[in-house]
Amino acid sequence: MEILRSPAVVLRKVPYGEADVIATLLVRERGKLSALARSARRSRRRFAGALELFTVSTVELRPHRGELWTLSSADVVESFAELARDMGCLAHASYGTELVRELSAAEQPEEELFDLLLDLYRALARRGARVDVLRAFELAALDLAGVAPVLDACAACGRTDSFSLDRGAVLDASRGGAICSGCAPASRGAGVRPLPAGARALLVAAQRAARSGAGLAAVELPSGDDAADARDAALTLVGHHIGKPLRTLEFMGKMRTDPRVA
Repeated sequence: MEILRSPAVVLRKVPYGEADVIATLLVRERGKLSALARSARRSRRRFAGALELFTVSTVELRPHRGELWTLSSADVVESFAELARDMGCLAHASYGTELVRELSAAEQPEEELFDLLLDLYRALARRGARVDVLRAFELAALDLAGVAPVLDACAACGRTDSFSLDRGAVLDASRGGAICSGCAPASRGAGVRPLPAGARALLVAAQRAARSGAGLAAVELPSGDDAADARDAALTLVGHHIGKPLRTLEFMGKMRTDPRVA
């Protein structure tokens, strides 16, 4: 019988039966999978906090039936439970977890995406909730999922001159990203939105920061009036590739008055 032992993080958990839990895990060496954790709700000592959100554990899994595994054991390696004590950190960590869950494919190794999610948790624990870090995280996640938007050129014709990209440009996720003023008339639909120069500049800077290899805790981007447009553009890109609204965005929306979260 196959035994899988690897670092993992909980992406979601739901009650099953009287005492069990079915956990959606992102297993570093195996990708996203579902596992049955027997008696997880009956005994707090059974997995000793390893099935909590924002927790990295070493798990041991065995095949159960179909695509479902059995979680034999789980030992906490690193906990970020303190993130739940700050509303901004909780919002960003929950959103990041849901985004990774939706972008990852079933049982496809996602080592870089796993590491990116941990990088987000660590950045939040170190610096708190920051909008610039969240933008870099979103663009890094899309990059790793193979759907990175083109932001420093026209995704349709390849033009890079500022005149075409900063005046009358739009964001069109279905065409791959930023669309210059010359190509913009061909972009139509609910997913098309104006892309102001300042918002595009913020997204370009966030994308470059995400690709720099320095880690999310090192991201330091200017804030300003264009942050809201950059946020809406990023969420448009995420929504297009996910194909449905993320539930955590409703929680995020209620906290728009907090400048750390917007």
